[in-house]
Amino acid sequence: MDPYRQCRGNMVIIMIKTLRIPKPQAGRTHPYTTGWRIMTSKDFGVRILLWVPTGLILGFFIGGLSIVLAPSYAALGPVTFLYRLLAESEYGNVGYARLATGQAESRYDGSAVKPVTIGDGRYPNVALMFNLDWGQDIVPRILDVLEEHDVKCTFFVTGTFARKNSELILEIARRGHEVATHGEEHKNSTSLRPRQLDRLILKGAKILEEITGKTPPPLFSPPSGDWNSAVVERASRLGFQTILWTINTADWQLPPPEVIAKRALAGCRNGALILLHPTEPTLKALPTIITEFKSRGFTLTTVTRTLGDHE
Repeated sequence: MDPYRQCRGNMVIIMIKTLRIPKPQAGRTHPYTTGWRIMTSKDFGVRILLWVPTGLILGFFIGGLSIVLAPSYAALGPVTFLYRLLAESEYGNVGYARLATGQAESRYDGSAVKPVTIGDGRYPNVALMFNLDWGQDIVPRILDVLEEHDVKCTFFVTGTFARKNSELILEIARRGHEVATHGEEHKNSTSLRPRQLDRLILKGAKILEEITGKTPPPLFSPPSGDWNSAVVERASRLGFQTILWTINTADWQLPPPEVIAKRALAGCRNGALILLHPTEPTLKALPTIITEFKSRGFTLTTVTRTLGDHE
């Protein structure tokens, strides 16, 4: 046998074995791939992206199936660029949204508690949830749309955002919306030690209390949706429920308003928690989202009420 062919064959076998990469942490959403991710979409066509040197990102887009493989250091250099080309392209937006949306996975690993991904299914309530760590120029217009349609929702706010925009937080509370913590700052919860995590949750809530003069609801939305059983258990010991989502619109990718509305309305079920952000396309999609939910018999309300507190 040709020694070159034999060597090349051995290299392929070694590469295949090397590609056995740990899966992403449970429930964690990443701007970059960190393991096997399956995304389905329409009209992908056939595209092949191959990056071999060091970064080793491999993607297949065949028909309606997309698989992306990358190591945990995929945020580095050219791999970041290549992945953003994928995620921000027309077909990538749809595909990644299919990955990120739908009922959030709660991979139970023996923990006594799990994050909340949907509310009380006995009532036709739906909660619109806005995560706030930026977008202060758009929030006032979102508040006007919500008031025009007589809708209350929940804003999960980081402490850093609240400090810089205290008057805006007061206005959100004054208009009757629920203001809950998104952490003291936008840090991934799973990367923190127990005492750091305690501070993230408690200090974030304390800042909101200092601004609004009211104790915020015991709800914690982990930044970036980053969680594991230790995070949920720690939050529970502090008296907080960890809130994820039923539908993540992935509106931070800035798709067209009609796409955001379609993704949000995919959550037409009792108790659905719909995750949004203060973007311009979201603002434009909001009237359609509200009108359609109401036309289908749903009441748009806060997370607390959606979870079953009807007092």
